[in-house]
Amino acid sequence: MRSRKFIRRLRKVLLTLNLLLLFGFVAVVGLLMGGLVSVNRVLPDTTQLSAYRPQLNTVLYAKSGDRNPSPAWTVLARIYREQYREPVRLRDVPRWLRQATVAVEDRRFWRHQGVDPWGMGRALWANVRHGKTTQGASTITQQLARSIWLSRERTVNRKIKEVLLAVQMERKFSKDEILEMYLNEVYYGHGAYGIATAAELYYGKSVDELGGLTLAQCALLAGLPQRPGAYSPYGHPQRAKQRRNTVLDAMVRCGDISPAEAAKAKKEQVQKYLAERKSRGIESRKAPYFTAEVIKYLSNRWGEEIVYAGGLRVHTTLDMRLQRIAEQVLAEGVANLKDKKVTQGAVLCMEVRTGRVLAMVGGVGPYLENQWNRATHARPVGSAFKPYVYATALQYGWGPNSAISGAKVTVPTVDGRVHTFHNYNRGQEGTYTLRRALASSINCAAIRLLRDVGIDPVVQTASRMTDVPSWRFHEHRYLSMALGTVGFSPLEMATGFSTIASGGLRPTPTLIDDVTDSRGEHLPVQRPGRVRVIHRDVAVEMRRMMEAVVRSRSGTAAGTAARLGIACAGKTGTNEDWRDAWFIGFTPELCTAVWVGRDDYAPTRRVTGSGGALPIWRKFMAEAIKIIKPEGKFPAGGSIVGTKSERVEEELPVVEPICIESGALAGPYCPRTEDRAFPRDQAPREQCPRHGGFGEASSRSRSESTRPSRPEPEPVRTESVTICVDSGKPATAYCPNTRTEEFPEGSAPAGSCHIHGPLPGGESPPAEESTPADAIPETLIDTDG
Repeated sequence: MRSRKFIRRLRKVLLTLNLLLLFGFVAVVGLLMGGLVSVNRVLPDTTQLSAYRPQLNTVLYAKSGDRNPSPAWTVLARIYREQYREPVRLRDVPRWLRQATVAVEDRRFWRHQGVDPWGMGRALWANVRHGKTTQGASTITQQLARSIWLSRERTVNRKIKEVLLAVQMERKFSKDEILEMYLNEVYYGHGAYGIATAAELYYGKSVDELGGLTLAQCALLAGLPQRPGAYSPYGHPQRAKQRRNTVLDAMVRCGDISPAEAAKAKKEQVQKYLAERKSRGIESRKAPYFTAEVIKYLSNRWGEEIVYAGGLRVHTTLDMRLQRIAEQVLAEGVANLKDKKVTQGAVLCMEVRTGRVLAMVGGVGPYLENQWNRATHARPVGSAFKPYVYATALQYGWGPNSAISGAKVTVPTVDGRVHTFHNYNRGQEGTYTLRRALASSINCAAIRLLRDVGIDPVVQTASRMTDVPSWRFHEHRYLSMALGTVGFSPLEMATGFSTIASGGLRPTPTLIDDVTDSRGEHLPVQRPGRVRVIHRDVAVEMRRMMEAVVRSRSGTAAGTAARLGIACAGKTGTNEDWRDAWFIGFTPELCTAVWVGRDDYAPTRRVTGSGGALPIWRKFMAEAIKIIKPEGKFPAGGSIVGTKSERVEEELPVVEPICIESGALAGPYCPRTEDRAFPRDQAPREQCPRHGGFGEASSRSRSESTRPSRPEPEPVRTESVTICVDSGKPATAYCPNTRTEEFPEGSAPAGSCHIHGPLPGGESPPAEESTPADAIPETLIDTDG
């Protein structure tokens, strides 16, 4: 009886237990299913997984060697946000490094489906046996899922997400793809994300040099991700050694290497081949002013996210050889002018025919203390503006040998008074040819020319040559504009003078040659281009006139051509009270603008363009032409016959530059020249046959204004276009501020204004007030020397 009762009770107990277990199982399954559904809602879908791209640093390159057979490049800057990363293909990762990573992090990686139950059990047993956490249970796929998509919080919810996402990733990607993503994503310490960046940081190995890593180095790198700070060979070399040896032992157990290979690798000193430690920041760069401009352009074109995390490879136009020279000569030049209260300067060198910026120095001193780029910001240019006035005059009937007076000019001012313009030297009130007036920088001659041709035509010419919108001239629409009250940057002045050097074709300044994305595909960038903005003959004649600035004894840059030994031309500039000193000069290949002055606009101690900026330009160009060999020639063109003059031409002798050695008209290569006055019927007509030329006719007349019988050149064909002052594009009916400008036929801006549209209520914008062209402010006297 007792046995039967016992059996019945036992059955009841077992039945109760079964029911409890069943209900518990159902409850647990329900909770798990609910949790899984809840977790799955926040996991990335297949599209998101496929679209994953790691944050990659952008690299800027600058040229460091000759172009032939192929240019040598140097890293100019690395741009990244919080993560410094260099991508690498799995096939480029050394076999030892791949094996070491799998051996120490997930030895069953090639066999499991994202989660390794055996690995979890092994890790749990090892941790229980040692009484602490000695092994991790996460597979490589789980670590990758956590690194990309999840936080590092230690919760059950996060662990479930990690497991589910790992399984999902294994279904979407191959094992090779997962391992490649892991090696590019994982953190190796000291700001280095990804194995390529870690190899460069710790061993100075670039992506192309990864194959040179030793077995010991591969093992050390593979052991870092578990605890990057604790195993750093810089801070903890002994711990790094122990961890490296642990990785080597794991490789032996996996059959990747032999015990003998492991023993040999263990003998290698941890710090033997260690690279010098480098600090990592948001940006690492050379040529900081240029780099900042490139970053600005890239960000405006593609957005900051692509620039800072898209892995772009940017080959810039910068030539580091020229850049280093520019930085050195500017620093030395400003230091030499310190006693004259000069504290800052800028240099910009541009390739004449392409507009490619080869060197840009925006200031002297530590960049982080003052990041204002003086190479791209405007300052008054003084007499360096005069070539735009003279170029306009050549289009309006004046010739290089037309007569112009240098006597003082008195004009009314806006307040009903009068203002008198003077020259730099009181003894310059004579009569000049235009060529000599420009070479000697005669202020009053420039004022007379501007008054004759009008302010609007000069604004149009200067605007087209420099690519500066005409609204920038609005506050300076007075006769004093001829003396350079308008502000331009060195970049803009180099553009304007390159237009003269290239025969009237304005180049488009460019900073970038090529951009590729992280997949190696080329992205569209602004290509070098040129547009005709002034007639070829006008530009060629202006270049000839500006050659006298550097060749003639009376030129403000006298002797420059002889010292360089090559053909060149240019113009000095000094504004009111000696606040800004300029020299912009060019050869057939290069155009370089130099500015010196002060950031606070305080006057210097009578520093002129010829005394302050010219020596820096000359030193830079003397070195630059050793690198950029002068092989080109200035464009040839016809002569311009002047039909205007302020005096009866027969009363004025002709002043011509003469080669001292041959006695003929001086050419661009003549080393020693002087200006000589001739009766008009006795002026020499043959160019120097001894010192070469630039492809121009070797025999031509230089007394154009004395030969009215010669036919005038065909006038420049122009077209009138109404321009929106704000956008610089052809105006629409809704543009509030417009101006009619003349453009050479076929060179008017395309499209239409995209800024202005219909105003609410159909109201019309107010009309722009005009200012009398002959009303000028007082105390605007150029002081160019």
